[in-house]
Amino acid sequence: MEEYKTLRQEMLLRMENRRNYNIVLYTVTAALLTFALNANEAMICLVPIIIIVPLFLMSEKQRRDICKQGAYLIVFFDDIVKWERRNHEFEVENKSKRDFFTVFIYYSVVLICSLASFYKCQIQECTDVERKVRYLIIATVLIVSMIIMGINSLNFTKERQKYIELWEKRKQKESENTNTQKATKQPQM
Repeated sequence: MEEYKTLRQEMLLRMENRRNYNIVLYTVTAALLTFALNANEAMICLVPIIIIVPLFLMSEKQRRDICKQGAYLIVFFDDIVKWERRNHEFEVENKSKRDFFTVFIYYSVVLICSLASFYKCQIQECTDVERKVRYLIIATVLIVSMIIMGINSLNFTKERQKYIELWEKRKQKESENTNTQKATKQPQM
C-alpha cells in the first residue's frame, strides 16, 4: 500500500506541475504580447511561441507520466483501490475529452501570437519584399509550432489503454517468472 501512496503523491505533484506550467503560459504570454503589441516590430509577436511550445511539451510529458502511473495503479492495485480502473472505463465509455481545454489554450495562444504578428506586419511600413519575407517567416513559425504540438499531443484515454496493456504484459511476465522459480525450487522426487 506504501507503493500506491507514493505513486499517487507523485501523480498529484505532476498535476501541480502542469498547473504551474499553465500559470507561466498565461503570465509570460500576456506580458510578452503586451510588450510586442506596443513595439514597432511585427516579429516580436512571435517571441511568446518560444516559451509556449516548450511549455506545451513539458506539460504533455507530465500528462504522459501521469497516464503511465495511472495505468500502473490500474494493473497492480486494482484489487485494493478500484478508482483508477473505474475512472478509466468511465472515460472510455463516455469518450472523454480529458484536458481538451488546456491543449486548446496552447494552440490558441500560438495562433493569437501569429495573427498579431500578421496584423503588425500589415500596418508596419516596409517594402513588399520585406513584407512577403515576414509573412513567410510568420507562416513557417505557425505551421512548425502546430506540427510540433500536434505530434506531441496526447489522447489521454487511448494512451492510458496502451499503458494498461503494456503493464498487464509486464505483470503476466513477472507472474510466469515467479511460477518458474517456484517450480525449480521444489525438490524432485
